[in-house]
Amino acid sequence: MSNILIIKHGSLGDIAQASGAIQDISDFHKNDKVYLLTTKPYIDLFEQNPYLEDVILDKRLSRFNLFYLFNLMRKLKKYKFIKIFDLQNI
Repeated sequence: MSNILIIKHGSLGDIAQASGAIQDISDFHKNDKVYLLTTKPYIDLFEQNPYLEDVILDKRLSRFNLFYLFNLMRKLKKYKFIKIFDLQNI
């Protein structure tokens, strides 16, 4: 069993469209755990999604906030993701 990350930040309409893609990714990777990286407004919505193992919060702080970026990177590395799907442009 491996871990897969889906990245999705964006507007509510984009989030609704991404739900189908999340289901497809989960269905294709039935033996893997699927995680989602998103922003605070969508945490509660995605935590209800049955196709996700867990939702990871990205606070989207400044890219100059190296302390935050380092901690986020360290947190994501612990999962040892084998695949990452970036759904930012769907």
